[in-house]
Amino acid sequence: MDTLLVFLTALALVGVMAFIVRRKIARDDRALTESFAFDEDYGIQREGAAYPVYFEGRGGQTTRVFKLEPGRHRLQYQFPEGVQVKVDLFTASGEEQETLMIGAGSGMREFSVSGGRYLLDIDPAMEESRWSVALTPFQLPSQRTNSML
Repeated sequence: MDTLLVFLTALALVGVMAFIVRRKIARDDRALTESFAFDEDYGIQREGAAYPVYFEGRGGQTTRVFKLEPGRHRLQYQFPEGVQVKVDLFTASGEEQETLMIGAGSGMREFSVSGGRYLLDIDPAMEESRWSVALTPFQLPSQRTNSML
């Protein structure tokens, strides 16, 4: 009788723990979805591309697909000091690839694209390194859509 009571108590505790874990996972999934929801309409709309294009993360990641208009762009980055990070730009179809930079710390790089849908592959030398990147068009103020000049 004691063994049966111990078994039923253990079974009840396992059931309660499974219920609690499932609720926590569902809550965490909702919070993650709300925090990192991306859609095509964020940022400032300009001729089919939304700027700035911004990503942040930890470790090696490939970003979601985003649009860039043709021309010169600026990549602003912030990586850990002393940790080399490689940033590759791929066309969404995967047909073309260009290494935008390999570096550490923070700064800016300029690059040109023919326009279209792209994604970034970010690969830090130390797997759990935090990073952030932002892409903006490289234009004079007089060339910007909302310019008063």
